[in-house]
Amino acid sequence: MTAERDRNYRVEAIVLGRRDFGETDRIVTLFSRESGKISVIAKGARKPTARSGPATEYFARSRFMLARGRDLDVVTSAELLDRPTNLESSLARLAHASHMVELTGKLVQEGEVYPAVYDLLHLSLRHLGVAEDDLPLVRWFEVNVLTAVGYQLDFWSCAGCQRELGAEPNFLGLRTGGMLCPGCRTGDGQAMQISVNAQKYLRLLSREGIRSASSVRISPAVASEVERVMAAYTSSVLERDLTSLRVLREIREQTGSYSV
Repeated sequence: MTAERDRNYRVEAIVLGRRDFGETDRIVTLFSRESGKISVIAKGARKPTARSGPATEYFARSRFMLARGRDLDVVTSAELLDRPTNLESSLARLAHASHMVELTGKLVQEGEVYPAVYDLLHLSLRHLGVAEDDLPLVRWFEVNVLTAVGYQLDFWSCAGCQRELGAEPNFLGLRTGGMLCPGCRTGDGQAMQISVNAQKYLRLLSREGIRSASSVRISPAVASEVERVMAAYTSSVLERDLTSLRVLREIREQTGSYSV
């Protein structure tokens, strides 16, 4: 009995990704509060009659019973708990969900546990579509998930001279990984200028809860600027661009709204 308990374990997890394996199986990337990011195999999940099918859909939050395997742990049972609603009816909302799970998957490492990141992702996916505009939610998630994994940006102090940033256009040092005042920006050839209004909004995102952040209205110009800043900072942290951001650019090109 003890050996069986050691071999089997239960997790609550969000589906970050999946790929087909063999004729009917799926390899699923899960992100759980208890065990972090893990890859598992769901045997027969692609069969029309498979009970585990809905639980292994993208963005689903499900309860899994897993058995430890030699290469991959095996899904022995799965129960769908919830999934963001109306994703398929909104291409932009689907892209936002994809962006949040892709960013999470790239930031967290297998074998490490990130309960704060799990809670952030769960909360953010639940709030998709609650407000009229999902963009404040996505920006709030980016700022806070980067903080949760150790890449917090200090929007108040210069990373070069350590002085308080003035109410003027300042800079994000992509090479130094921090905010820079005009006097220190020459030390970072990749520094991006950030307007006063964009800095105010980024500060709000970093200190306010999800509801407060979502209630603030900003101009399309500031929204576009903040998105460019966060995209550049995220790419510098990950040392790669995110596929989901490219998809969002394509959506905006088709709809005529602002682009990153």
